[in-house]
Amino acid sequence: MTSKKKFVGISVAAATLVSPVAAMAAEPGDVALADQNMTPVSSSVQGGNVSSADGSADTSAQDDVSAASSVQAPQTLDEAQQRADSANAAFAEAQKQEADARAAAEAASKAQTQAQQQASDAAASQQAAQQALNDAEAKIKQATADFPQAQDSVKSTQAAQQAAQQQADAASSAQQAAATAQTKAAEQADNANAQLQQAQAAQKSAQQQADAANQQLEQATANAVDANDPAKTASAQQQLADGTNEKAQAESAAQSAQQSAKTAQTKADDAQSAATTAQQQAESAAQTVKTLESQAGTSQSASDNLKQTQQAQQEAAAKLAAAQQASAEAAKNAAQAKAAKTAADQAAAAAKADADAKKVAADESSKKLQQGALAYFTDKGQSYAAQVLTDTTENPYASATQIGNAKDATSFDNMITALNYIKEGNKLRQSDDQFPGRNALTVSDTLMAIGMTNANYASVKRGHTKLYNAGENLSYGYPDPFDGWYTEEKKSYIDNDGQETGHYLNIVDSGYQTTGFGHSGYAAHWEDDPRPFLPLLDAQEFCSSSDVLYKRGDFTKEYSLGRVMSVDDYLKDVQQYRAMLEQAPAAYQAALATYQSKQKDAVAAANALDSANAKAAAAASDVTSAQADKTAADKKVAQAQAAAHAGESADSQLQQKLTQARADYAAKQVAATSAAAAAATAKTDSEAAQQQYAKALQAVKAAQDKIDAANATLAAYQTAKQQLATAQQKADAANAVLRQANEKSTQAKQAADAAAEPLREANATLADANKRLADAQSALKQAQDDYQAAQQKLASLKGIVDSADATLANARKAVQDAQSSKKAADQRVQETQDALKAAQEQLKTAEEQSGNAAAQKAIADLWLNQFKAAQAAVDAAREAAQKQAEAAKQSNTPARHAAASASTAASSATGKAKPSDGELAHTGADMTASLLALAAFAGAGAVLSVAKKTGKHQDRW
Repeated sequence: MTSKKKFVGISVAAATLVSPVAAMAAEPGDVALADQNMTPVSSSVQGGNVSSADGSADTSAQDDVSAASSVQAPQTLDEAQQRADSANAAFAEAQKQEADARAAAEAASKAQTQAQQQASDAAASQQAAQQALNDAEAKIKQATADFPQAQDSVKSTQAAQQAAQQQADAASSAQQAAATAQTKAAEQADNANAQLQQAQAAQKSAQQQADAANQQLEQATANAVDANDPAKTASAQQQLADGTNEKAQAESAAQSAQQSAKTAQTKADDAQSAATTAQQQAESAAQTVKTLESQAGTSQSASDNLKQTQQAQQEAAAKLAAAQQASAEAAKNAAQAKAAKTAADQAAAAAKADADAKKVAADESSKKLQQGALAYFTDKGQSYAAQVLTDTTENPYASATQIGNAKDATSFDNMITALNYIKEGNKLRQSDDQFPGRNALTVSDTLMAIGMTNANYASVKRGHTKLYNAGENLSYGYPDPFDGWYTEEKKSYIDNDGQETGHYLNIVDSGYQTTGFGHSGYAAHWEDDPRPFLPLLDAQEFCSSSDVLYKRGDFTKEYSLGRVMSVDDYLKDVQQYRAMLEQAPAAYQAALATYQSKQKDAVAAANALDSANAKAAAAASDVTSAQADKTAADKKVAQAQAAAHAGESADSQLQQKLTQARADYAAKQVAATSAAAAAATAKTDSEAAQQQYAKALQAVKAAQDKIDAANATLAAYQTAKQQLATAQQKADAANAVLRQANEKSTQAKQAADAAAEPLREANATLADANKRLADAQSALKQAQDDYQAAQQKLASLKGIVDSADATLANARKAVQDAQSSKKAADQRVQETQDALKAAQEQLKTAEEQSGNAAAQKAIADLWLNQFKAAQAAVDAAREAAQKQAEAAKQSNTPARHAAASASTAASSATGKAKPSDGELAHTGADMTASLLALAAFAGAGAVLSVAKKTGKHQDRW
């Protein structure tokens, strides 16, 4: 604990005490500060008054001043110095005692705080010890009360243990008896199953033979459908008769056309020969005319006119021949254009029919692509597989199948995925090291359809549908179902860890030959199981037979497996079918483009025909015009000849010859022109006859093709009927063997079922016995545990009761120890409080002594300073007098008088420096005020050195 010192502001008097030299120069009442670091509370002090911290006069300070004034002042400087030294030593000792007292007070305060904490800890320990004592007494009391009940519990649990042991022994005996009975029943069932397997093997062999025979019968029946159809047979026979009649007519027409062609060719040859002869004769006649004309002396004008008309006649004849030739060529071109148009029309019609058919296929392809497996089964003639997918009467589980949904197992993507899974399963089956030598499973349309519907149905109902007598594996949420079916279960099979291995055994079962698979993208959402699965559902079907299925509980009706082929062939067929559907729009577009091209060709041929016909008509018109020009030229020649005859000379005989020659030339020229036209016409007729003959030959060939087709159809019908009869006989024989095998298999199955019933009963009895034994053993274990627990509890209670006295004694001693500790701690608190109080009193006394010592030191210092100031004044006066005396020695009497005055002044100064009547030398400061200030300063506990260390203003406190 520390005390606070009171600072009191000191003005004039304090400054005088510290610096008397400065005070000597000051007027009374002025303010002078000895230390510039001290800050006064008030600006001045009047008449020596001092204000304390609370503003009231300090009477104790007045007393201190009175005491200080009564002290005898020192008489010499040495005494003042001695007193100052003594006061300083006393002040230092007082400060040390004050510091020691303050340290002792602080140590006492810490000791008191620790003592209080120890007292609190002791009180808490006492409370805890008392609680422990209470708990121990309650525990002993409860143990004493529970002890009889615990003894009874030990007795009852011991009796229960003995009874449970008896029941366990009885259950063990019953279990051993049941196990013996089960072993015997199992041996009988194994024998029956062995016979059943033999019968089933025979049935399987017979089934395979019957399947092959029935498949051949089915194919033969399909082949003989048309052969057994009277209408189609009659149609083929009528086609044969029609073809025969058409061929006879065509051959007759061909013979006639051939004869006509020959005749036309002969005529054309004759006409050409006649035209050549006529042309030669005309040329010869022209030469004769020319010769005779050179001999004749006819007039020049008539002769020239005749020559001009004859020249014009020749030109007209040439133009007529050219026009007739051009007309014949145009007629030929028109005939060829007509034939080309007919061929183009036929090609366009065929292309249109092809495009129309492919349009129908393209229109259906989009729908079939959405239908997926349904369209595939339907187009492949697998009506029952299609029925499995859609007919809920035939297959109630088809209700979950959504044809057209991309997630459905019937989509092509999921169907192809399923077939690839079959390939994966076959690889695992054929490479398995636990069951080597397994063959690859074939694929059935019907089993594929069943797998698809079951995979879809697995999304809404957990477990197998068991509609058909086929094995099945189901997978929920596996990215690869064989990870669970094969990989995991094979490990369990090898490790014999008791886990599920049935899926693995289905995959490697040698009895299975055919399979189907469904892969669905639906997510399972079962009502009885909220766990989510990945949207991956797979179902694989297994069948031991190649083409027969039965429904659950009904072995009277057989269901065909449909087509059965290898998985590679099946996958290829599905992919080709899908590709055909996907390519159908492109095929239609190609066919449409072909049709459009053929149509353009037909239009171009029609336009060409129109152009050829127009040219033929124009050529015919040109012939008519040329014929008219030729007739006019002939008339002019005749007129010119008549004029020439009239002007001829008298040489009539020559003239007659010339006339006759000219007439002969004209006739032969006309004959040559007519012969040339006739030759062109005959050539055109011959070519037309040749075309008619070619068409007649085509008609004969078409009729022969019709006859050949009809004969081939009738021959195929006959062959199909014979093959059907043969296949029927083989199928009847194979089915008879199969029926016998089925009967034997059924009998063996019944025998196996009959043997299985005692086994099931024995298994049930054994299972019940095992359960009873397990229950009895569990009950025995529980009884033993109960008995052991009761014994442990009784022993625990005994231990508590046996150790009761020691426990209570320890608890009571702990309470007593805690109470003693608490009492000692309280005593320590009191002692430390007393010590603290004493230390605080000692600190207070030390602080008062330190204040008094400070006041005594201040007074002693004041006296010493007064002596030192007086001494300084004397020394100064003496020095001044000496200086005056020295100066007087060097002058006359006045100077000596001045030296005497100086000496007197020095003496006076020395006298003033000494104390008079016990008073301090007068320095111009009020002694009473100075002492009052010092007393107040010391009484307030102030230390002068401390006040000098502060450098800023301090408020009163």
